[in-house]
Amino acid sequence: MAEYKHSFVNVTVLGRMNPQILTHDWLVKSKIITWRDFVTRDKTKAPFSTYFNTPPMTQLAYGPLVFTVEENKFVLLDSKAGIGKTKIYRMAQQYFKLLSHTPLTKVGFNVQGALTFKNPKEMKAFDSKYVNCGEALQQIAIGKGERISFAVSTKEGKAVYRLTCTKHPEEPKAILGGNCEFDIKDSTGLLEILSDSGKYVEELGQQQREMAKI
Repeated sequence: MAEYKHSFVNVTVLGRMNPQILTHDWLVKSKIITWRDFVTRDKTKAPFSTYFNTPPMTQLAYGPLVFTVEENKFVLLDSKAGIGKTKIYRMAQQYFKLLSHTPLTKVGFNVQGALTFKNPKEMKAFDSKYVNCGEALQQIAIGKGERISFAVSTKEGKAVYRLTCTKHPEEPKAILGGNCEFDIKDSTGLLEILSDSGKYVEELGQQQREMAKI
């Protein structure tokens, strides 16, 4: 069986945001982050690893934990903790409880991982099962089409699920992306979905792990 490795998970919220709200002091004061999230406890050094601020965007990173706020988008990403262990769902809940009047339109959960094939036989079996149809598309591609990609969308209840796969025909690796998206009208709807976030992202992760079973 191919080896599956988790890369990152994030929460993305679309609406009308104020990037200038995002500061280290505000996150601490609002109890969205604690000293455990700091990259260092040395008071002579910055407790964050990256801080970038312009009028249309602010990004604040604590190692693998990255907050990005644009004028129409909020993204909170964790590239270290596993799907069930990350704190980003709780953090996003606290963030929008405090900013409850923010106009919102969508919320999505994204999970990315990669499959690594142990031998050529596994890789050929994966190609045969999932991506061989891409060979026909390569023949009509403009320029040099080196990567094969496909996406599958399904709808279940209020959620729209998407699975994407990108693979070079000769590389023993496939990049997988899972997305679960909901339409929302306000923070009440957002907080309701965030309270069940573990269920949705686990379904996305399970979908990707199933692809390792060739």
